[in-house]
Amino acid sequence: MARKSKSARDFPREPLEDPAPPGSCRLSKAKITRRGRPSDYSDALADRIIAEIVENGRLLVDICADDGMPNRATVYRWLADRRDFASRVDRAREAAADHSVSKARVIAEKCTSETANADRVKISHYQWEATRMAPKKYSERRLNELTGKDGGPIETTERASPDLAALSPEQRDAYEAALRQARQILLKGRSDEK
Repeated sequence: MARKSKSARDFPREPLEDPAPPGSCRLSKAKITRRGRPSDYSDALADRIIAEIVENGRLLVDICADDGMPNRATVYRWLADRRDFASRVDRAREAAADHSVSKARVIAEKCTSETANADRVKISHYQWEATRMAPKKYSERRLNELTGKDGGPIETTERASPDLAALSPEQRDAYEAALRQARQILLKGRSDEK
């Protein structure tokens, strides 16, 4: 005997308690109630996030998964909108890199011949993590940054060639004589080098 599969009509319909999809807002007597985790920025919440990064070396993904913490997308929006928060998180990540290096050192010190291969993988991961969180401090790659005086921007000057048509005939003759003399000096210097 063939078994008949049940369709949606065969199951009793139960009324939905809340027709609004998760994460959306619903109106209740002219009052908006929000569902989900908090999304309002506060210094206290930012301090908790920073403390978790610095003290425990945790990633934002893991911190945002905790109860009472905002959604990861919300924290990334804060990073984009709030420069002070973004710079604090950057500094905290650099401190977390120190945490990763510390973990690698502990593993290296406790390494035995039986655990050497597994420990090598763990140490390699912590080293990789440190180079990504603080590349200036832990990266093997050298970063060259060009800056001007006192760390400011590089100053450039634009040199234009003289407008020979605007010069008088005497000035043109003097300019050409100076060019000939400079060319002779350069050619003499090159012949002396050989």
